Amino acid sequence: MKKYFLPFFIITLNLSAQNINKETKFVNKIINYFVDRDSTLIIKDIQIVDGFNSQIQAPPEFYIHKDIFSKIEPFFNLADSTYYFDQINKYKNVKLILTQNKKDYKFIDKKKIDDFVIKSEEDYEKGIKYDFYEEFDKEIGTIQEFGLPIISKDKKYLLLRKITSGPGRKASAYLKLYKRKGKDWIYVKTIMEMIK
Repeated sequence: MKKYFLPFFIITLNLSAQNINKETKFVNKIINYFVDRDSTLIIKDIQIVDGFNSQIQAPPEFYIHKDIFSKIEPFFNLADSTYYFDQINKYKNVKLILTQNKKDYKFIDKKKIDDFVIKSEEDYEKGIKYDFYEEFDKEIGTIQEFGLPIISKDKKYLLLRKITSGPGRKASAYLKLYKRKGKDWIYVKTIMEMIK
């Protein structure tokens, strides 16, 4: 247990030193926990979205939809869906703050991605046609992004999602389930995984 205390303490200290709200601290403590333990989680030469759930990926509500619940029950309970939606609304505007080797990473503004998707949709409605993926590659490039982590109502389980998108139509994504054991999150299973 002691070997995990120091990194957890450092993460908490680094986040506390910045002038950020408790929602931002909470979500980033989770992400930094996983980044600290898995050096392959972030690909250093691919830009990281500085927030969660840009419009390029499915919204977090998708993963607590009743069709997905068959894959996450009994860990997450459908009767608690209001709790999950409230959690999503509470944390949806949180910024990503990496505390370990943050100068090694390239970041891209989530708003830039959202603006690109919105403009593409508006152009499509106006009849302006172009290859979305080709334009995305030119203006945005390859990105990696975390989905908003979702915790079960009993605080025992966590869903962690990450996507990598581009170039072209290439993408990969996963949704993994973890169980809390003391101060640690232990891998349980992969709920969804996609590579194209």
